[in-house]
Amino acid sequence: MPLVVLAQHDYPVRSVVEPLEDYDVLAYDMNWSFEFSPSFSYRVQERVTLEILHPITQVIFDCVGLEINSCQEASSGEPLTFRTDSEALYINLPRFYTPGESVTLEINFRGSSSAGFYSTNNRYGARIYFTLGFASTARYVFPCVDDPGDKAIYSCEASLPQEYRLATNGRLIGEEISDSIYRCAYEGEHPMATYLFAIHIFPYSVWHREREDGTPIEVYYYPRDSARVFTDFARVPLIVDYFETLFGEYPFEKIGYAECPVFSGWGAMENQTMISFGDRLIDGRRTYESVVAHELSHQWFGDAITIADWRDFWLNEGFAQYAELLFIEHFYPALFAPTIDELRNDFFEHEPTEGRFPLYDPEVYLGYTVYYKGALVLHTLRFVLGDSLFFTALKNYYYTYRYRNVTTDSFMVVCENTSGISLRWFFEEWVYSAGYPELEYYFRNVEDTTKIYIRQIQRDAPIFRLPLEVKLVGSEESAIFRVWIAESVESLAFVPGFYVTDVVLDPNSWILMKTHIATYVSESQRVKAELELFAYPNPFNSELQITIKNAEPGNYRLAIHNIEGKLVKAWELKILYEGTHKVAWEPAKSAGDELPSGVYFATLAGKNLRRTTKLLLLK
Repeated sequence: MPLVVLAQHDYPVRSVVEPLEDYDVLAYDMNWSFEFSPSFSYRVQERVTLEILHPITQVIFDCVGLEINSCQEASSGEPLTFRTDSEALYINLPRFYTPGESVTLEINFRGSSSAGFYSTNNRYGARIYFTLGFASTARYVFPCVDDPGDKAIYSCEASLPQEYRLATNGRLIGEEISDSIYRCAYEGEHPMATYLFAIHIFPYSVWHREREDGTPIEVYYYPRDSARVFTDFARVPLIVDYFETLFGEYPFEKIGYAECPVFSGWGAMENQTMISFGDRLIDGRRTYESVVAHELSHQWFGDAITIADWRDFWLNEGFAQYAELLFIEHFYPALFAPTIDELRNDFFEHEPTEGRFPLYDPEVYLGYTVYYKGALVLHTLRFVLGDSLFFTALKNYYYTYRYRNVTTDSFMVVCENTSGISLRWFFEEWVYSAGYPELEYYFRNVEDTTKIYIRQIQRDAPIFRLPLEVKLVGSEESAIFRVWIAESVESLAFVPGFYVTDVVLDPNSWILMKTHIATYVSESQRVKAELELFAYPNPFNSELQITIKNAEPGNYRLAIHNIEGKLVKAWELKILYEGTHKVAWEPAKSAGDELPSGVYFATLAGKNLRRTTKLLLLK
């Protein structure tokens, strides 16, 4: 799902079957018949095959709002007693089942338009029907274990009026029209989570292509959108090829998209092999081609590799958002850096209202933290590991856990095994903790050395350990150095071979962080962090107020120098107590009107301590 669906504050709901200890669903086999008049409804014969893990006499399925007509043991046809409540279907088994056995249950039920199966109008006013499994709404469509940790093989047969076509998961293995009824059969080849199940019903046209390996690419679209679809989806084969170079071979038997008004037409959903794609995103200009790529990347991350627990949701959307960035980096390289900056700025802008919380177990699922911070944390990890190790780790992660379930630690361990270094610190800081670094810094030139003082000032966040690019800028040349910082206060020194006029931290935007020009300078690691020097307003025009905080009692000298080091004004201060002390300065009274606009420095010295802050006079 792209972040354009942010207004949908849907939250996953735990399965009534949790913990998933008694049985494992191996397969769902469903036969659907649909009725469209006088209202939309459907009848299903569902066969569910279970592997028994612990001794049981009863099976429980998530089931909401469905009319259950009968249940039976499939092989013998023996009727089974059952009951329902507002959350579940409880089926009593014909006997005591023990670990290692399997059983297939047949459930006959009826459903209608619901929270998971929508009957609505598309952008052109035509009636369309489709399912949406996020968040935890498959249980409104069919009885199931509605938990991402329980993946199963799906197959389906359907009957509907001949003018309709059905777009669903799996490979089409048969279709016919007889007696004005269209019948089709689909079969999945790989396990799938319930929230990725999808059905779309409409008088679709189908755009069909095949990859060189024979994998079909199918786009089910409204007939009047044919020209738009041919343009917007034309590069899907190229995107698949590119993602294979990054992540590994495409995992499934089909690549599919179905046009529909999902999330009012402005969103999309990564259903396995049949993506629901918003009809308002199809404009014939490839405006939303990055969403095409975003949803396609989910086939690797989210579908083939599926989270074991909703708390690890960032492994779905953070990865897909970063895959979207990788698509932009390859197909629209000039837009890559600006898009990184845009994501970072959007995250910073919305965090105060969304709230500050970790990527793991987020407070908001469809939000900027999970999507944008998730993607930018992966970008930071890429910088930590380097391109070679990072992309090797992505492939190793995919091939290790393809068709299985994962947690954040699963990904971390693969990255550690690939790189040969411990990364627990990285995941503790960036995934399991909230926030991001905020670096306050200041530099000064001392003979041929440029000294940079950095302080981490973030709140409600840990002290971060991170690699950092430092760009030293001169009048005609520049140099970039890579360093590591890990302490709350750091002092760096460089001999660049030229006079430095500016310093830029993280010039290539690798790190999710904020930077600020320091309001004071740490002259050495011996300077107490409590001593602070502020100036307000800054820039200033006529009067400046200089504030000294937490100085130890004693004699101090406060001096103002211009950029050439010439003394402009000085005060001899006797501080009698710790606390806040203020000094007012009116430049016109101390130096007359001749004091020009420009950069000045206020320095407080005393008690073997020193603080400096930069001032900007604007006339």
